[in-house]
Amino acid sequence: MTNLKYTDKVKILEYKFVFEEEKNVHSEYQEGSADLNYRLSFFREKLDNTSSINNDQNNRYDDMFMGGRRIDPMHEIERIDTLEDKSDAVSAIKANKVKPWAKKIYRKIVVITHPDKTTNIQSTNLKDKLIDQYRITQNAYNKECYSDLIMVAFDLNIDIPEGVVDEEITAVLNNKKNKVLEVKQKIGWQWYHVPEEKKDMELKKILLRYGFKFSDEQVEEAVTSKYIKRKTGTRPKKGFVKRKRIK
Repeated sequence: MTNLKYTDKVKILEYKFVFEEEKNVHSEYQEGSADLNYRLSFFREKLDNTSSINNDQNNRYDDMFMGGRRIDPMHEIERIDTLEDKSDAVSAIKANKVKPWAKKIYRKIVVITHPDKTTNIQSTNLKDKLIDQYRITQNAYNKECYSDLIMVAFDLNIDIPEGVVDEEITAVLNNKKNKVLEVKQKIGWQWYHVPEEKKDMELKKILLRYGFKFSDEQVEEAVTSKYIKRKTGTRPKKGFVKRKRIK
């Protein structure tokens, strides 16, 4: 690609790196939060309901941990995703407002990446990459996310108009960097990166921080009750005991 300045190429490569990092940290955050919430739910069963004081402790525990809203607001990601999904229809209506240069790039990308164009490709890795680029392109076009279009066009060696890189990528790049930092501040992401051999100590710290006290044996049992993510439609492994949902 000869029409881009060196600084523009560097900026696109930086954007691509942060784009992938944002996906990874969100995935790690969701997996870590699911694992942590699963382990924390174990302690709900250990609380004593025999006194009004302990009953208050139960309510406080449910409010803090079972909903996951104060300690680790996963619902915020779900809420944002819902809002973005609702915006698809509106973006489709506004498709005629897409910038002309973006429409041209979009068409060139689709010619290369459309699933109908990749059926004869023997390399599974290449086919998967093109399909992923097609998905990113469709989403970017519908939501007028020009930075993602530029990133895919750069990968496919499609010409990018002069001046649009700095105009479309700089602000979005900084925004993505801030989002990555925000996710890394959340306890779910931090829990994902706690080494397995240190999870018992870290779990004790979390519980003590919020005023809940349990024995070492209970903490150890919760740590060994690791959340196991399984694919949709698969049956649980033998010996798996489903926990009752706390209402």
